Amino acid sequence: LLAGLKAKKWVNLTHEVTKDMAIYQAFNPLQERVLTTLEETGSDNREYTLGTSHGTHIDAPAHFMAGGRIMADIPQKERYLPL
Repeated sequence: LLAGLKAKKWVNLTHEVTKDMAIYQAFNPLQERVLTTLEETGSDNREYTLGTSHGTHIDAPAHFMAGGRIMADIPQKERYLPL
């Protein structure tokens, strides 16, 4: 199975998370806070605050209708469609 998958064309749909990415107007812009630096502790750690509609995402039916399913209730096989 893995060899068959590797023979297919793969498309990377990820993108960088930045303060300039698209956001839904109801949310505040992305916020970044440096917790520790390499110089201070030997570890670079940051905390991010972002709205659920920042960047690209899947809107679960529960976002728009009472009783709609959340992503945890939607099986993976229902999330895949031909491109």
